[in-house]
Amino acid sequence: VAVAASWGEYTQLPLSGDVSFYWWTPDPTFLELAPLKVEFPRYNAREFRQNIQTSSASAAGINTLVSQDLVLLAPTVEKFADNVEISLSQMDAILLDQKNTGDSWENVTCRWIEANRATWQRWIPDESQCYAGFGLFDTIENDFTRNRVNTTNAIKCQACPPGSYSQPLSDDKGDTYICVSCAAGTSQASGAALRCKPCKAGEYQEEVRSKECKRCAFGTYQ
Repeated sequence: VAVAASWGEYTQLPLSGDVSFYWWTPDPTFLELAPLKVEFPRYNAREFRQNIQTSSASAAGINTLVSQDLVLLAPTVEKFADNVEISLSQMDAILLDQKNTGDSWENVTCRWIEANRATWQRWIPDESQCYAGFGLFDTIENDFTRNRVNTTNAIKCQACPPGSYSQPLSDDKGDTYICVSCAAGTSQASGAALRCKPCKAGEYQEEVRSKECKRCAFGTYQ
């Protein structure tokens, strides 16, 4: 059993011969050695509490904090980030390429993108797959639509405007949302709403797609 005096020496020990060593992935330090993986049984919390460390260590999460309103501020970006999935072997290939060539990360990732089009194309969101609060919008007609398979085929998602609400829609492409005008007798002052509000007692609204209800005039009643 070897114990290194410093971190730098520890990274050199596995280079001295066939040895067992502890490391983690993804990381490029020992990738060129193509080390064989020794797998322990899955993490056993009860045994670890008893100082019996014969199973794998608990997983370490890697988290990134973003705006909780990202789905509203940039739904396409949120969907793209949710779709990104890259295998450990692909990540190792990127790291090893950078280590062997010394190229910038920009050049390395560009090479990977050019060679793995089929992988990253699956990450690109369907712009017509809307979230609640949004609806299908035809960018050619410059108006909301209830059909994402049309002649223009230029459909994206846009927040429903005041006077309307977001309603689920299921079609041949899956689930999405459309913007529906508030019916007479209801209103909605806010955008990206999920429902319209009925007019209160003493109020009315005979028009559709209204932002607010009207007060009954003096000398009238509901």
